[in-house]
Amino acid sequence: MAALLDEEGLDPALPAMKALGLRPLIAHLSGAISLEEAAEAGKKETRAYAKRQETWFRTQMISWKAFSTQDSERLGGQIFSFIDDLGLTRF
Repeated sequence: MAALLDEEGLDPALPAMKALGLRPLIAHLSGAISLEEAAEAGKKETRAYAKRQETWFRTQMISWKAFSTQDSERLGGQIFSFIDDLGLTRF
């Protein structure tokens, strides 16, 4: 990775350079932070991203509810019937 950054001069504005955990890894490779700090920062970025996704789902999916194993067992027939009626595949 360090070789790619140095030799290829990868543009930090590229979409791939915005991958979760990549910025802390680059900071580690440049000597700015330790590997442990980079790992913690990557985990923090991942948790923040997951939290944003959960928030989006809560606000965008009005009927979004937790679906338990008991629900799936109880409603399995209705769910598969609905899928079949729509012409969707189950797998």
